[in-house]
Amino acid sequence: MLHQVFSKVLNSTDINFYCYKQNGRKISNLVGLDCTLAQKVEISFLFDFYKALYKREEERFFSAFIIKHQLGIASKGSKNISDEDYQKMLQLINGMENDSPHIHLVDNR
Repeated sequence: MLHQVFSKVLNSTDINFYCYKQNGRKISNLVGLDCTLAQKVEISFLFDFYKALYKREEERFFSAFIIKHQLGIASKGSKNISDEDYQKMLQLINGMENDSPHIHLVDNR
């Protein structure tokens, strides 16, 4: 996601990352990027915003997945969710595939 935010702020897909090594070990969470201070602030703000938004969407998707495939006891009344969130979950459910492990058991025989 960080790479996507870089691309959005810098309006470019051609971004060079600098990975530094210390004592022969790669430091994977350190990224260097040439940008202005204003761009750095925007990147930081947007990353935090989209990270939180993604987390909320991921939770909604997971709940919809559980309901769609009847993996647990879940219904609209099982959690205190708004009608708007419930409608969003229904849209996610309708967009998911109707796949079943039973179909795959029959196909493999």
